[in-house]
Amino acid sequence: MATSATYTRRRPELDPLHQILSEHLATFLDQAEHEGSGLPGYVKKELWGYLDCGILCKGAVRVHCQDCDHSLVVALSCKGRGICPSCGGRRMNDTAAHLVDRVLPDDVSVRQWVLSLPHRYRFLIAKDVQLLQKVVGIFVRVVFALLCSLAKQAGIPDGKPGAVLALQRFGDGLIFNTHMHGIFLQGVYHRPVADQAPVFVALPAPTQEQVARVAQKIKKKVERLLRKKGRLDAQGAQEEAAQEQSLWDKLCAASIQGRIATGPKQGWRVQRLGGQAVLLPPGERYLCADADGFNVHAHTSVGAGHKEERERLCRYILRPALCGQRLSLLASGDVLFQLKRTWSDGTKYLVFTPLELIEKLAVLVPPPGRHLVTYHGVLSSAAVWRKQIIPGAQQKSQGEDPQSVKAEARDPEAAGIQPELGTAVPRRTPWAQLMSRTFGLDVLCCPKCGGRMKIVAVVLDPVEIARLCENLGEPAQAPPIKPSRYQVQTGWDFAGGPGEFPDAPAPAEFVDPP
Repeated sequence: MATSATYTRRRPELDPLHQILSEHLATFLDQAEHEGSGLPGYVKKELWGYLDCGILCKGAVRVHCQDCDHSLVVALSCKGRGICPSCGGRRMNDTAAHLVDRVLPDDVSVRQWVLSLPHRYRFLIAKDVQLLQKVVGIFVRVVFALLCSLAKQAGIPDGKPGAVLALQRFGDGLIFNTHMHGIFLQGVYHRPVADQAPVFVALPAPTQEQVARVAQKIKKKVERLLRKKGRLDAQGAQEEAAQEQSLWDKLCAASIQGRIATGPKQGWRVQRLGGQAVLLPPGERYLCADADGFNVHAHTSVGAGHKEERERLCRYILRPALCGQRLSLLASGDVLFQLKRTWSDGTKYLVFTPLELIEKLAVLVPPPGRHLVTYHGVLSSAAVWRKQIIPGAQQKSQGEDPQSVKAEARDPEAAGIQPELGTAVPRRTPWAQLMSRTFGLDVLCCPKCGGRMKIVAVVLDPVEIARLCENLGEPAQAPPIKPSRYQVQTGWDFAGGPGEFPDAPAPAEFVDPP
């Protein structure tokens, strides 16, 4: 019997974001090359790659039912980490499932700690990857120190905490705002008996005064680091760079300030739409502290055994930068972006031109080779106790020789252990299982006979793809991409006659629109 809900292939070419990029991306990149030093290569690759995501003629997977000979095809994705809502949502759900099923222990409570940086330091820290990693380390160590001090008060002098930290590069309104979300175990592990497995000891929630001290310590340590690196002077003022800012730096700085960096509205604030200023209800400020712009929030927690709530929290800290459903095209050609919640001044929407929207999206692409999710303490890959703590790990029998355990880990075949075929657990959740877990949709259930379908082929050959598209009645060519319409200024307009040279235009300043 066929199921009531069936899988329908998405059509990204109908989304507003795909239409905007296919028509204006070439113009934006050409403008960036002529007016500055261009964009980093990984940003261009991400933007162009999105235009191939979900397009059937770029590659597909064929799923077939052997009972009724019914087939369906699923287009390949771009695997982007920045702007693609589909791939970002897939990565969010996949990583959240991985954390809940294979990393975070089931029988412990967790607490979310969030660190936001002051506006004056966001550009300094975000542009330097090494500096950002050091700030992440400061954040983790300060919270770990608090947990260890609470453990000592509870009579556990050698407690070991653990955490999973996610970096987010965006804020509400598509601004460039690098901040950190950490899921910390609300307690510590310790080993009361040398030959036994580690035991978790739950700790009480932090107090408001303790959260405030955490914010003060982070501020002190980060500013000390900036002075050591020569980014701040003795009075706390930022040291100005001697070289001229690149176009990429200008894009990032303007995004942090909520302004436009290129085009005729350079320096203007992003256009806002909405009603009058609203009196928002007072937010929950308990376990939230601010130390001169260093904001620490630790109010959200999930108790032991609440797996669904824990997975929801993991999805929140791993969410993508953009939700495609919040974008819409206006009749004027501008782009309307709906905010997640109304701002205090009544703003509900932001209005961008297509080139301004691409400018905002470009800075949200993370650099390659840098982890956006990191593991710390007993949850890190190098932790000795990790295999005894994470869910599904094989528990070692009591009294087992530690040296033999280390030998088996180094060379299992030499230790007399033969690995079994098919026992390796894949890192990524299979597509069908993830769809069922996220949407409750059995995509491998045949919509005609209710039988089980199987993935039979990955089609990459252009000839086979064209034949497949012809059989399905789909276009064999990708949606057209408009060429660049950028016009280069070759000289001044000598309207004053021969021998009269007009003054060069003054540089644009950051001013609000009239």
